[in-house]
Amino acid sequence: MKSKLMYLVPRLAAVALVSFWVFYVFLTHGFTATAFVESSIWMVVLGATMIAWGNHISGAVIFILLGIGYWLMVKDVFQMNTILYVAAPLILTGALFILDKYLNNNKQVGGKKK
Repeated sequence: MKSKLMYLVPRLAAVALVSFWVFYVFLTHGFTATAFVESSIWMVVLGATMIAWGNHISGAVIFILLGIGYWLMVKDVFQMNTILYVAAPLILTGALFILDKYLNNNKQVGGKKK
């Protein structure tokens, strides 16, 4: 049960992260061209989620690089607490994928042998 829960936590966190931010973008901008442009980064995160679902380490590295990249891009524009609202969940999700990989290294989880 514990390994099954650890298998699901990073995946659900990634899906919840993408869902929340896409919902927020469309809520603030409506279904306009601006909303589709601003939600494009979250489609990249959705792609990272799909990669991480099959390959933990590659997906985790993508998540962590997206979080660090976001922080580096906006560190001079926004305050640190504003940056952490976006960067911290990305980095945390990447860390959860790495943790899942090492906790369930040779166990059968999710119907597949890892």
